[in-house]
Amino acid sequence: MASVGYNIVDGYDKWHNLTPTEAVTGRPGEWVDFADGRLRLQSLTEVEDLTDGTGQPVDLPASVRVWRAVIEIDAPVDASLEACDIELQDVRGDTYAADPDELADADIEPFYGCLRPFDGPETGPFTVTATFITPRVAVKGIRVTVGTELPRYAWLTPPA
Repeated sequence: MASVGYNIVDGYDKWHNLTPTEAVTGRPGEWVDFADGRLRLQSLTEVEDLTDGTGQPVDLPASVRVWRAVIEIDAPVDASLEACDIELQDVRGDTYAADPDELADADIEPFYGCLRPFDGPETGPFTVTATFITPRVAVKGIRVTVGTELPRYAWLTPPA
């Protein structure tokens, strides 16, 4: 009689290597070296009185909050950091994607991940702005992942 089973060690290794489990951190608001560059969270603030392109208020449920993160990035044009994914993390460990569909009509800065802005400087640091929606919950920081860096991820916290 033969039996076939799942190799749990191999399964764990695959899960671990494809999941952000190892934080690369710095002091709040300080630079974090990651993915051929460095980044830091300049600010993480709640956005109130959100409007659309015509200046009219954006109607969102009272049970949600809108957050804006301004992240400074210093990386060469060909850095693997360009292919990043940015998520907001709350105090429970839940994460929220940047630029959610619910804000499609809102007058917010466009979000292109960690790409250098087309109208920005060709070298040196630049900033990106990411906007998020969460339920009414305290937020903790920003998680930046790059597929080629997993399981490592950059953990950014706002200045104290």
